[in-house]
Amino acid sequence: MENPYTSPQSGPRPTPLDDDLADPAVLRLARIGEIAVAWENLRLPYNIMLAVVALVAVLNINAELLANPRAMVAMLLAALAANACFCVGPLLEGYVTWFLGPVPWLRGVVFVVGSMGAIGLTMVVVVMVSWEGQV
Repeated sequence: MENPYTSPQSGPRPTPLDDDLADPAVLRLARIGEIAVAWENLRLPYNIMLAVVALVAVLNINAELLANPRAMVAMLLAALAANACFCVGPLLEGYVTWFLGPVPWLRGVVFVVGSMGAIGLTMVVVVMVSWEGQV
């Protein structure tokens, strides 16, 4: 006789993506959710990379900027702007996925191109803040 108080034994719970009969609208929304989660997992490496680039640039250009409150506020605002620009990645991939379907290589390309642009802008901000500090 089986114990009626044991937990039910079942396999993994199906997700909308696993169900062949899923409603197309549900499937599209599930893909958009997966895109958002994947990009949020990339945000920490993106911020660490930009912080390291900014720190190395400041130390090589003018280490005194680390003690300048105005310079630190300017770099903090630039970091907030960089995180706002990061949101273009999931937005772009979400729209492409919504209208055209999944494009497997798109996330990597957008992340690399966006990160290179952000590194360039980080260098520009550090140089501009350094020049302002020397005037």
